[in-house]
Amino acid sequence: MAIFYALLLQAGNGVACWEEAEPIDITPDDILYDPEPDTQFHQLPESMNQQREFTRLQKDLETHLYRNRSVTLLYSSVLKEYSHPDESEREFRMRLTQAAREKRDEEVDKLTKKYEKSLRTLENKLRRAETKLDKKKAKASSRKQDSYSVNHGLYPF
Repeated sequence: MAIFYALLLQAGNGVACWEEAEPIDITPDDILYDPEPDTQFHQLPESMNQQREFTRLQKDLETHLYRNRSVTLLYSSVLKEYSHPDESEREFRMRLTQAAREKRDEEVDKLTKKYEKSLRTLENKLRRAETKLDKKKAKASSRKQDSYSVNHGLYPF
């Protein structure tokens, strides 16, 4: 959200008086391509063409805005996010929802990586135990079969 100010420079010394500046609803393109009728453009004082002067003007404007303007921002303490100045509450909530999903996905990935090795180890242990159990079952079944054959061979009915 950009706010433009109409600033009148005091005649002669080019001193900016931000207290008298007024916010205007205009864009730079409006000035360049569609100026108001009877608009006059004048040369800036020579002192205004120096970097040091622009820096001073910027600091003066920052001080003026800090003391005289306010902006209300929404804040999420959970995600530690502020809304943007031109963002509606609905847009902010949508952005928070997306950020929360991304954070959840990151945490899931982190936990998956953390426990992936342990899970593989346990799966391998389970597979080995199942193989061992199958061998024991096969061996027991074989012994049972042998015992049955031997018993039926010795004692015919």
